[in-house]
Amino acid sequence: MVFFSLTIESPESIAGDYEVVPAQFGAVHIEGVKRMQVVDVGNQKTLSRQQMNKKLALVPASKVYNEYDLCFTQQTALAHGVLIIKDTREPPHAMELPLGLKDKITIPCFCISRADGQALSRAVANDTVDAALVGGVVDMWSFGNGSAGQLGLSKADSFVSVSIPRLAVQEKGIQTVACGAQFTLVLLDNGTMFAFGAGEDGQLGNGSFGAASAPVFLEQMAEQSLVKEIACGAAHSCVTGVKKGMWTWGSNDYSQLGHSDGERRVADPTAVPDMAERNVKFIAAGYFHTMACALNHTQTDKEKADYKVLTGDKKKAEMMRGNKSKNISEMPVWLQKAVNSGAEDRVAKLEEKKDQRKLLKMEEVMEKKRKRQDNEVRALYTWGDGGQGQLGHGNLYTEEYFNLHNPITAVTKLRKFTKLPRPRIVEHIMEACKVGPGSIGVITMLTAWGQQSACLTSKGKLLTWGKGEHGRLGHGDENNRNVPTVVKGFVSKGLDELPIKMVAVGQYCMMALTRDSNLYAWGRNRYGELGLSSQLDPDLAKKTAFLSKPTLVKDASKKAVYHICAGDSHLGGPPCSMQNTLPSNDCRCSFN
Repeated sequence: MVFFSLTIESPESIAGDYEVVPAQFGAVHIEGVKRMQVVDVGNQKTLSRQQMNKKLALVPASKVYNEYDLCFTQQTALAHGVLIIKDTREPPHAMELPLGLKDKITIPCFCISRADGQALSRAVANDTVDAALVGGVVDMWSFGNGSAGQLGLSKADSFVSVSIPRLAVQEKGIQTVACGAQFTLVLLDNGTMFAFGAGEDGQLGNGSFGAASAPVFLEQMAEQSLVKEIACGAAHSCVTGVKKGMWTWGSNDYSQLGHSDGERRVADPTAVPDMAERNVKFIAAGYFHTMACALNHTQTDKEKADYKVLTGDKKKAEMMRGNKSKNISEMPVWLQKAVNSGAEDRVAKLEEKKDQRKLLKMEEVMEKKRKRQDNEVRALYTWGDGGQGQLGHGNLYTEEYFNLHNPITAVTKLRKFTKLPRPRIVEHIMEACKVGPGSIGVITMLTAWGQQSACLTSKGKLLTWGKGEHGRLGHGDENNRNVPTVVKGFVSKGLDELPIKMVAVGQYCMMALTRDSNLYAWGRNRYGELGLSSQLDPDLAKKTAFLSKPTLVKDASKKAVYHICAGDSHLGGPPCSMQNTLPSNDCRCSFN
């Protein structure tokens, strides 16, 4: 995760760390340390280029100019960074890009509290103030099977397995890491990606079908969009754009990419057409299936009508640009000026600019109303292989339904029946998440692996579906589930169902962490992966092949565990005390 701080290095009287909040426009990442001298703009809009060149501009908020305009003006004056001083006593906030404007700022911009900003302003007036903007950097370590280059090691360590953690990436702003069967994706804080490992199905996304042991920069993905989320299937990759959209590439045997149906593999990052205009909040991938949670918003009838009128008038005005016909003259005068700019004298130009700002403000207000949190609807879409019910669409696409209605000789048609080539909404989730009595809340997390899927909701409910062998779904049996089903049994000392805050899905087992740090596990226990050996009778532990209901893992509960993960035959998670000392997500304490 991106980490920002402002450190004043001199003079000593005000030296120390200051809280700043990065803007939602401008440079999105600072890697390492960037040192600059602070210059105070004061009551002026900006200073000369000679005064501002390579400086950190300290600018008070203005009632005349918005925050974006102030920052852009400092960039034009050659400043290398901007600190906007908040004009109220509230904590600093994330400054937003005004609706309708394209982000042209390429320098880092931050908001600082009024008290801290005024303290810096006084210091600048009397002395030279040197500041350092600090961006979080992370080392990534890897170990294990590296035969396909999935460890990201180079030179002598390429394409070999190592049993001792090796430094793969040093001092980079790593946001998250995702692992497929034999390849790895790395997402940096600046929204760009690297990939390494097996590539025979195009899963690296670099346009080729060859393996790579050293991290490869995904240039094609960076040209299309910065990335917000990443997920890996067995041999396919999924990412979401920072603003909207979803891209997939790699193996497509079961149409798990959501595009290019009929093509067995795709080596280039390709947009999923059905997700192109959607704000995709969460994604997950199993071996051969894909899931995405898209954000939608509801509107009242009045809001819909107002929005329709404004957008309709604006579109008509744009079509009639430069035409003084009766149709356009019937529109509000200010809207005509806002859209049909072209005045020559200075006064008229200022009037047009004022009307344009009015239009942007109206659109911004409408957009904020539409995107209120209480209007939010999160829809789950799934596609790809549904043979074991992992897509959640009922009997559709399941092997069980196919076998009941087709002769044994029709087995050659099975794969065609069980694969879903395009994203389809999971209706059961939509019904369960509806506001009202019995609602389970909105989706807050998606995860999948193998042939099973899971999601968490804002009310702490865990739902699982897909393959049920070895009791891995946690419903008390080994039956498959073809619709999302709530898992029950998270109780402690007779209390009601405990809310879940995190879930990990392995190939044969699952693990859930409650909000009060109780850890539960269920599924196959062949290698002791459930972590229950010390609390079961030794003879019984050896005979316990699997557990089909959530069971409290006493040795790992109430240990301040903050993250959990699961593999094919092991589970793990670091406690909070290790949060600042772990080299990466690949280094974890495990029960095996």
